Amino acid sequence: MLRLLILLFLQGTFVLTLANDHLLELAHKNLKSNSKVDQFKAYNSYKKLYLKALADGNSVVCYNCLKGIVSSGEKLHIDIDRYRKKLSSYPLNVKKKTKTKPLTILKKDRKIKKQKSQIKIKGQRRLEKIQWNDGTLIIAFDTSLKSKDINYFTILDKKQKRYRYVFEMRAVQTNEHTIKHKEIKRISLGQYKPDILRLVIEGSKPIALRFKRDHKLLMIDLGVKSVRAPLANKPIYRKNKTIVLDPGHGGKDGGAVGYKRYLEKKVVLQISNRFAKILRKDGYKVYMTRSSDKFIKLRERTKFANKKNADLFISIHANAVPKKNVKKATGIETYFLSTDRSARAVRIAAKENAVDMKNFKSGQTGYLEGMNNRKTIASNKLAIDIQQGVLSTLRKHYKDVKDGGVRGGPFWVLVGAQMPAVLVEVGFISHPKESLRLVNKRYQQHFAEGLAESINRYFAKNP
Repeated sequence: MLRLLILLFLQGTFVLTLANDHLLELAHKNLKSNSKVDQFKAYNSYKKLYLKALADGNSVVCYNCLKGIVSSGEKLHIDIDRYRKKLSSYPLNVKKKTKTKPLTILKKDRKIKKQKSQIKIKGQRRLEKIQWNDGTLIIAFDTSLKSKDINYFTILDKKQKRYRYVFEMRAVQTNEHTIKHKEIKRISLGQYKPDILRLVIEGSKPIALRFKRDHKLLMIDLGVKSVRAPLANKPIYRKNKTIVLDPGHGGKDGGAVGYKRYLEKKVVLQISNRFAKILRKDGYKVYMTRSSDKFIKLRERTKFANKKNADLFISIHANAVPKKNVKKATGIETYFLSTDRSARAVRIAAKENAVDMKNFKSGQTGYLEGMNNRKTIASNKLAIDIQQGVLSTLRKHYKDVKDGGVRGGPFWVLVGAQMPAVLVEVGFISHPKESLRLVNKRYQQHFAEGLAESINRYFAKNP
């Protein structure tokens, strides 16, 4: 009987090991995907497997899952500082403690990162236009290209008759581009990373490809027949989209009181009004939870968005810190609703939740933990696009704008939203220099333009 129990235990352990291996392989596959949804799945899988490996005492799986969490978190702009610290302090001889092989995909990632680390530029370059010219694909950017801004390599598989030619360019795209040619099997262009565009040209036979840089142009000669007319870009504005903007605080709730007594509620309303004006001009239907100095309960804000059947809900706020830290804290941050919170997110959420939720503290945490926000992944994607778009626009005029990152947090104003919802912290109104920018009309306009560009980018990728 004892022998039978031991045998059953060993079989169960073997089955669990196979299941874990399968989940790891699936996580690696999702990590390699260009889809943010797949990358988010990979991130969650690594975290679950990491916790299980901790419980099982499997050091190697812990080590490799930590690398997976960091890699996927960096792609998604998620706050993974504590996992990065754990990874950096992990024993270097961890591989010697077990025969389990480290995950191969992470080895490949290291090679890719090493290759890409050679490409460094300041700011973000934008893709302006793509068109054919006598069989040559011409890609135009808004600033000049240097050799280090382009990474070119090939992936050739003669047995499978797959010949891929890959260009990775330090740039971002704001419009959708469809590129086709009857002699080429597939041409795809996508935002591989927040600052890297990847162009893949694939054929069923070798392509006599040549390319050269010419200031702002990348010209790729594919040795194909001429295309009669240039390809037109698809429109990125969607007139059937509804957006609800939520200027934070208002009325009796002034929000943060910053440098020279500037009020958060006033600054965010000004930026929101400018943002709304641009969106309406672009063809969106826009509603605002408040257009004047009026107090609205947090729970009523998402209810309003739900009644309007909004496609997006964007809450605008300004950050602040105590006087002793006012000169240290700067930067723009974007948050989405999540129970996977950092200490920083909890602190900021407590500030934003304070007035309306002061009588609900006892049940607030439990209620938030119980929320199952089906739009978490979409909200995370929206937050990434907003953070990237705002920084890209502002840094053309203000080089020292700090990236505070994208994080999940327990923000009560986002609870109950039936659409992708984010909270944007436009900066620290407590900082002497940043507060002066936040009350400046020109800076507000640039910020609003960056927000609008982000929305266009989001709908271009998620029509």
